[in-house]
Amino acid sequence: RKPVALQAGVFSREANAAAMAERLNAAGFESAVSRRAHEDGVLWVVTVPPGPDADRTVTRLKDSGFESFPLF
Repeated sequence: RKPVALQAGVFSREANAAAMAERLNAAGFESAVSRRAHEDGVLWVVTVPPGPDADRTVTRLKDSGFESFPLF
């Protein structure tokens, strides 16, 4: 199974998610911020496309100082 995205961060404040997305973009990654409803309110999720080889993208992210988790 191929992940649909790689989650690079989850934040309770939109500004923090936007800052993470900016850091990812500055490092050469495409990123997106999406709003998700949560039982305690709203969360802001930062994702990166997995590309043709998700494992390679995860490694590139890690080498650039970012953790990520696959979303299926």
